[in-house]
Amino acid sequence: MAEELTDFEKRLYDYLCSKDFVASAFHGAEVAKALGVKDDEVYCALACLTKKIPKKINIDYRNGGIRIITAD
Repeated sequence: MAEELTDFEKRLYDYLCSKDFVASAFHGAEVAKALGVKDDEVYCALACLTKKIPKKINIDYRNGGIRIITAD
């Protein structure tokens, strides 16, 4: 890992690992509500995760929705 993850980035990554965002699309608003933060915080942290741990997260757009695959 090139950089340390923030506490929120760790929480978000753990949340992403616990859900299936391949079968069902990722919705930032739903994740934000579940984690008790604003949408922007989710999207900013998601962008940071792709930079900080690129080999552990893959984001794709398919069938009209964002799909996220994690490697944990």
